[in-house]
Amino acid sequence: TILIKNFLGCLYGSIVNYIKMRIFMNSYLKLSPQLITQKDDFKIGIKPEYRYDIIIGGSDQIWCINSIRGFDSSYFLDFIEDDKNCLKVSYAASVGPSNELGVHSQLISQYIDNFDAISVRDTNSLLLLKEICKKDIFLVLDPTFLIDFQEIIYFKKISMKNFLLLYLEGNLSQEEVDFIKKIARERNLVIFSIGEFCKIADQNFIGISPIEWVNFFEQASYIVTNFYHGTIFSIKFN
Repeated sequence: TILIKNFLGCLYGSIVNYIKMRIFMNSYLKLSPQLITQKDDFKIGIKPEYRYDIIIGGSDQIWCINSIRGFDSSYFLDFIEDDKNCLKVSYAASVGPSNELGVHSQLISQYIDNFDAISVRDTNSLLLLKEICKKDIFLVLDPTFLIDFQEIIYFKKISMKNFLLLYLEGNLSQEEVDFIKKIARERNLVIFSIGEFCKIADQNFIGISPIEWVNFFEQASYIVTNFYHGTIFSIKFN
């Protein structure tokens, strides 16, 4: 029964999260008039409204071929076909934890060498791609370091109680569980988890918007995370 409730809670949270993300994107970004879901519809030049001056790939692990999606050439912008009027650029892209490109190495080399400018966010990506690419590759800041996010910080409190925030992927070891509970107990903190359900949390928040996500980090007394951006926002908000 508990597992079913947790599953239904996560499913509901994922649906709410999708809706809130779409609302956020429509409010803060200038989007194309049509939502493109098929690769063939993304060919630049087929329709006048898809004529772009520049296409930017990034950031995050768009070039991680070990993820659940596997190798997908769309993330290397292969849908831009010899359009001399459209620049192809990567900003703060990453291969994630991949330490080799394997059988896709030659094809990826061809795709990336076709870029007009290439930048990555970490040294692992830099060194790995330099082995296969002829062009210059630059190491740059993750874009989340370029913004202070003050425009979307709440004045109101998310919680009347001080809280320890969990933003985690994967299962916790018993040592990690004991550590988290010890901090919460000694400092009189409630435990909140965002993004993923965590059974040791006093409350789980799955379906949250990007603005809510930022405010959880800004207002937390302590943060336990194993995510790249979880670490960045912990640093940003001290």
